[in-house]
Amino acid sequence: MKSIAEKLANDVIADAVITVPAHFSDSRREATMEAGRQAGLNVLQLMNEPTAAAVAYVYEKKINTESAGKNIMVFDLGGNTLDVLIITLDSGSLLVRKVKGDSDLGGVDFDSNLIRYVAEKHRLKTGCNVLGGENEKMFPRLREAIVTAKHTLSTQDEADIELYINDVDLNQSILRSEFERVNEELFQKCMFRVEIALRGAKMTSQDISEVILAGGSTRIKRVHELLQQFFGRAPLSVVHPDEVVAHGAAVQAAFLSKLVIEKHKPKVPVCNVNPKSIGVMRSLGEMSVLIPKNSPLPAKGELEVECAYDYAGGCAGWGGPLGSVGSGGGAWGGCGQCGERRRCLGGELWANTPDET
Repeated sequence: MKSIAEKLANDVIADAVITVPAHFSDSRREATMEAGRQAGLNVLQLMNEPTAAAVAYVYEKKINTESAGKNIMVFDLGGNTLDVLIITLDSGSLLVRKVKGDSDLGGVDFDSNLIRYVAEKHRLKTGCNVLGGENEKMFPRLREAIVTAKHTLSTQDEADIELYINDVDLNQSILRSEFERVNEELFQKCMFRVEIALRGAKMTSQDISEVILAGGSTRIKRVHELLQQFFGRAPLSVVHPDEVVAHGAAVQAAFLSKLVIEKHKPKVPVCNVNPKSIGVMRSLGEMSVLIPKNSPLPAKGELEVECAYDYAGGCAGWGGPLGSVGSGGGAWGGCGQCGERRRCLGGELWANTPDET
């Protein structure tokens, strides 16, 4: 990616803002930072993808930012994850109110359901199982054909699937209604996450002024229909959903970079929140929360906990100040030394806790 960017810019790329799904765990964020460093990049910030989408819309003036207290929802449905973000506009600033999502729900799940459906139709028609035995080798080609058909169904009512490999002749027509039927459970799961986000922010659908779409899977017509039915208005997709996140990250990079002079820096202030609860593991299966999820960042927590057993020499932990969280959402933990009262400040830090924690 770095070499592609340098080729397009015809220049050396040194600094970067990297976007990640809002529900990325701390370990995933650290791995992303390390990947950036190994690529020779100075990572200015890790930015949550739905937040970047909101920044792009505000920067391009696609949203009226003059109304204080206006609530915006970002619905970011990509290939592997779903993020739902609720933001309040306050004098041009973006105040993140609630983050909800699913790290295992995205376009690949729609693909998998359609693959199974097409394979079963072919088996019933010909008796040939294209997903089993020697035919397993054709799976990559089958998935490619299914993805192409899914993209076609975003703009047309019918798509043809034609695949001939290893003496298997798969020729089917898929209606959009069929695609929507086999994936209806997943679509409803997406809307359930929207409802949970609203309840967590103590809002209703009437409190949301605009719904912003991000991620390639938001091109699916059924997604548009469900969001429009729920909110009573069509969602915004005037900025290309595949590009809006990168657009927002570029705006943020220009703001953070020293290469852009001050008067030319775009200013879209963002107050983010921690998407997951962070705490220490006191004993196996027992966690004490230091920083609750959806806490404004930067945040810092302190907690005094007892060792799990007497005369322990210390507590396992990660380097850094206990429970401190930076604006990028990363978290670090540390430990103190047990004293005569066998108490310690610290413990193993959990940043990968379930959404419900």
